[in-house]
Amino acid sequence: GNVGSPSQSVSVSTSTLGLTYTKSVNTDRESVFGGVIARIGNSVYVKDRRSVTLAGVTLSVTATGIAAGGRFGGLLGTEWYSCDVTLNDVDITATVTATGTQTPFGGLTQKATGRWDIIDLALTSASYTLPNNGSSFGFVTNKSYVSSTVGSAVSQTALYVDVNSAAYDISALTFTSNPAFSSYDEIVASSLGSANNLTQNGNSIVSITTSGNVIDTSGSAYNTYLNQTAYGRASGVVNPNTRYYYNLAYARATLSTAKYKFLIWSVKQYAHSSLSAWFNTDSTFTGSLDMTGLSYYPVDFSGSITITSATIVLDNILTESSVHYAYRYTDNGLQTSTARTTRNNTNQHYLMHTSLFRNAVGSITIDGTTLSGNVPKLSNTSCGFLVAETLGGSDSTKANCTLSDIVLSGVYVSTGDNHFTDTTYAPLLFNKVGKNTVLDLDGASGASYSSYPASGYYAGSSLIGDVGDATARAIYLSFNAIAFDSRTTTTPIDNLDTVYGTDKAIFSRATLLNSLLYFGESSAQYNFKIGEDRTSAVSATHAVTYGREITSSLENVNEQKKYYSSEYYVHPTAFESTTEYDFSSGFLPYVYVAYNLSEYKHEIYVNITFDSVIEGCGKYGDPFVIDDDEKLTIISKIIAKESVGTTVQINLPSDLTSYDYTGTSYTKYLYSFGDPDFTSSNGGADQDRNDVRRYLAGAYYVITRDITLPANYISLGTAHSEDGNTA
Repeated sequence: GNVGSPSQSVSVSTSTLGLTYTKSVNTDRESVFGGVIARIGNSVYVKDRRSVTLAGVTLSVTATGIAAGGRFGGLLGTEWYSCDVTLNDVDITATVTATGTQTPFGGLTQKATGRWDIIDLALTSASYTLPNNGSSFGFVTNKSYVSSTVGSAVSQTALYVDVNSAAYDISALTFTSNPAFSSYDEIVASSLGSANNLTQNGNSIVSITTSGNVIDTSGSAYNTYLNQTAYGRASGVVNPNTRYYYNLAYARATLSTAKYKFLIWSVKQYAHSSLSAWFNTDSTFTGSLDMTGLSYYPVDFSGSITITSATIVLDNILTESSVHYAYRYTDNGLQTSTARTTRNNTNQHYLMHTSLFRNAVGSITIDGTTLSGNVPKLSNTSCGFLVAETLGGSDSTKANCTLSDIVLSGVYVSTGDNHFTDTTYAPLLFNKVGKNTVLDLDGASGASYSSYPASGYYAGSSLIGDVGDATARAIYLSFNAIAFDSRTTTTPIDNLDTVYGTDKAIFSRATLLNSLLYFGESSAQYNFKIGEDRTSAVSATHAVTYGREITSSLENVNEQKKYYSSEYYVHPTAFESTTEYDFSSGFLPYVYVAYNLSEYKHEIYVNITFDSVIEGCGKYGDPFVIDDDEKLTIISKIIAKESVGTTVQINLPSDLTSYDYTGTSYTKYLYSFGDPDFTSSNGGADQDRNDVRRYLAGAYYVITRDITLPANYISLGTAHSEDGNTA
């Protein structure tokens, strides 16, 4: 039969059904059949609106037909679209023979969308004779995504299927000759959506329920899906067109636990939009996000997420050892296949526990959070605990990432099943940072790395990988309160061993960045004050990160040797030092790739301060007076939300927040730079830093002499704006 109504429900219980189908004429026409309902037509999918329930059903199908036009029937039906299906205590016997053209064959259906809940299903016997022509095969269904016109609207629907592995027995499925499938899966042959890319969002969801509702990582058992059929076991067949999740039904029912909520949130990002009602959750997280035993995959992210007071654990090495089998059985001795690896794109477990996000734009806030575990370096373009590929890089959507009070608790990049030990490219947190990105790191330190230097281990090559490129604009990086050991040898210096918990750097190339490239309107800065390093001659906190460029900067020669807004030199062993310390050797650089302006390669600006008074007040009749390049640079940096130091003073009008640039009824006050407020020395009210930024972006200026723009000039108006008022 054919079901066309978008809201019809069908229930069959305690029944025996049978179908005998033979087609031997009109060989250019496909065989469309089904033992229950031949076809359920497409409609806009709505959760719980259209359903089919089979309970206590015995089905026998004998079918001989023709595969043509990419279509051929299934044991239940050919196409079941936009439907919630429940199979419970269903037993099937089948003999199916097909001739014809290359076809995406399905077992129960050829195509299905909606939601399937397979509680209990078994094949008593099932023999298939199919053409050897590179066709594909999936037992529940082959294709799980459809786009078609329903009325005047385009309906795009995908499939979410839950399979109870304890009562899903298709081991009796046999093929009378080798069909040489181009792809084969014992659940769904393809979970690909419109993008036809398994790692991108917008795909179908296949979830398998295991014993204990968790992936067993004990090493003594193995409970992820193992191929059951002789064809699937013969050569460890895996499928690059479908991703396997585990225990999502349990996770959906346990959203009060943070890690399950986070898992379901990630699935909602990944799933096709037609399935979003099954994965409803907000994007605020706190507590334990230890994803051990959960099928967490990195997703492409665009939106807003906040993680506070959390512990995030990804453990690829443990996960890999627990999920990499495609089959494992002992008839004729122990035979195994480890083809279902998380590190190869040929199979259903690819990318499990390899990163938090694959790519990210939008707003990411992570505060008071500990990162632990390990993620693999898959390639130079895929490596990083937080973002494996690229943060930002979009022309249309800004990435705004704020990290504060982050503890790296022994987290590291792995190579295979081993710690990282060399100086190749392997960034720890972000692989790449692209254009149109703001990244603020305010508070970061390491813990649990004490054994690394003696063992020859590194957490990664640098905290962050490559930032920007020779055409990039609108990249803004800010580092504050970061404390990482940067020594390249185990030479004792003051109490650094105690403070850092290591006697050598945990990074092999640089502490912060592998490279920093931009064409314009970009900046990167790291500032630290003397009180963050030492508070007296006998009290050294060393809550700072030293770097080679303090002494030997090529971009800011002799300008980075002192603490921020201080007359004293940066010195790890002396307080209020009037002599400089040599960081040119024995310390990692902040940026691995050296400064080269002709190639748009830059350094991080470290402790750069300015000492200027900017006259005028930005009005039409009293414009800001720009008589040297430093003042223009100061204005550009304030607008770009950068720090310029409290020695910078600027005149501002009392009616600043009216943004009236032609009015004359105001009083002019002298202000010192501040964050969050500019403060006046002669009676003016405090002015919020963001209000000042907005005012400066629209103010009047007069340039009184020729100026050569310095390399650190950003422009009077930047993309570093949440509301467009400073762009």
